Amino acid sequence: MDLKNEIEIITEEEKVAPIPGRKNKKKKRKRKDHAESNEEAAKNTDISINGEKGENTENTTKSNTEKEPEKYIPKKKKKKEHPATIECDLEQLFSNNGKRPGGTHLTFEDLRTLIMLTINGERFPNYPKWCKIINREKILRTVVIMVGGVSQNEFEKYEKCFTFLNENFNQKLPFRLDGHDLIIKSPLESFLRYKMPKKLQQEKNTKLEQAATKTEFSDYLLSESQLLSDNFPPYNSSAKEHGIISTRKSNKRKYPKKHSKVLAVDCEMCQTASDSHALTRISIVDDKLQTVYDQLVKPHGEITDYVTQWSGITAAMMEGVTTTLEDVQEHLLTLIQPDTILIGHSLDFDLRALKLHHDNIIDTSSLYIDERGPRYKSSLKFLTKTYLKRDIQNSSSGHCSIEDAKSCMELALLKVEKGCLFGTPGLDQESVYEALTRNLMRGALLDSPTIVKQYSHGNHHSIPCLSDEQVVSKCKHHANDVKYTFAHLKRYENLLKENVNDEDLSCDKLKETLLQLNEDIASIVSSLSSQTLVVVSLSSGFIHPETMKLVRDKETRKCEKVKQAVRKARNGVSFVKIT
Repeated sequence: MDLKNEIEIITEEEKVAPIPGRKNKKKKRKRKDHAESNEEAAKNTDISINGEKGENTENTTKSNTEKEPEKYIPKKKKKKEHPATIECDLEQLFSNNGKRPGGTHLTFEDLRTLIMLTINGERFPNYPKWCKIINREKILRTVVIMVGGVSQNEFEKYEKCFTFLNENFNQKLPFRLDGHDLIIKSPLESFLRYKMPKKLQQEKNTKLEQAATKTEFSDYLLSESQLLSDNFPPYNSSAKEHGIISTRKSNKRKYPKKHSKVLAVDCEMCQTASDSHALTRISIVDDKLQTVYDQLVKPHGEITDYVTQWSGITAAMMEGVTTTLEDVQEHLLTLIQPDTILIGHSLDFDLRALKLHHDNIIDTSSLYIDERGPRYKSSLKFLTKTYLKRDIQNSSSGHCSIEDAKSCMELALLKVEKGCLFGTPGLDQESVYEALTRNLMRGALLDSPTIVKQYSHGNHHSIPCLSDEQVVSKCKHHANDVKYTFAHLKRYENLLKENVNDEDLSCDKLKETLLQLNEDIASIVSSLSSQTLVVVSLSSGFIHPETMKLVRDKETRKCEKVKQAVRKARNGVSFVKIT
């Protein structure tokens, strides 16, 4: 093979065999030539998709040849969840440049506003002006622990006994109870009732005005729960064996109709050796104020006290009386029908003395709400003077049951005529538990049986407690499951009441009781789950009964001694935090 052919063969092999260092350049050249040919073809093409001439879109060509790189989208960082907190600077608040220059105490309204924000905050928010709440919506529940009998003065005197409060709360909040130097309002009333926000007042008043056209007696009957809480004799089919009768003809309650009979009842009682409330007189009037029954009754036991100044009954009046309680019961069953409406003032006392059960009751002590709140009930004398503009029960010879029965009937007639808003003061206030019920929340009330009966409302855990041990136990059991819990610790308050005349009550005994209170508070607070608003309130100082007599008298209450006692008792201390 000659040299020429050999060179040609090598050249052909070079075309096939890759030469090191030339492969990438060759591919790049081909890629470039390919791109240039595509651009040239694109320039020579000006026919659109539908066959007509048009402009060529450069973006379409690029999408066919090479893909654009995907844009990098950074992931969003999750926001840190911050718990609810309370910020408060009392020094700034009470300083010259603060919101309350010259002030030394918060008001009870300040504490109530904070507490109610966790209940009404969704629809009717009313923010406290003395502190700042961050992430309010994170607060899951509220627990209020009221310590009775301990004022700011007692706390400062025995501060070393409250180690848990001092170590676990950032600061103590001095506050002043509702009232003034001549009168002190119950801290219970201040905690369990509150002034509604204006928007809520308007909403409730609109509903009341729509219902204010009530004109029937039946609209004012006590409910089943009210009858039970006010200790009216309950229905029991076998109670007749024990001398208790019922106006029912069957086991079912019969509600009144438009023309059902309406009667007002009043009874007078005396004391016997076996009964402190033995029936001695009963009077009944109808809605025309006509007396339909008036009878003296001979008790089974010997009368030991006629209580003439109240009952109006004397020994001379009872001479020759032979009518017994059983005779009266027999007559009442002919006079009172199952659908009859009975009216009276604190009528539960009268029906218990009569040993009579009846379903349809109007009680004037509940019909007209006391301006101090539902815990209190106005006397019949006060209601008659206020609304009927006349005096009753002024005779030195005692009350007259016919006069009292007529007053009850007139008060009921006036209420029916004027509507449900008449005789209803304090329309700007409501119970905390009523607010919970409206907001579909549940609460717990832990206090003495009397307080629980007066303030219970709706489907809540209203638990009567006879000791602080029971309060602590029940609070730990329920507090984490409800929206609002009120627990009243009365250990120290009860000690002072039980030893009111004991001047030798030792300081060691007082400290021992306060140390136990400190342990009770620690036990409750330590059991609470996170995001719980805790308010521990040393609410009110103890006022000696002799001083309280001076407070109740309009003249003696003005002396400096009484003013100082009330002033000290009104000053309290609270501890607030969110767990």
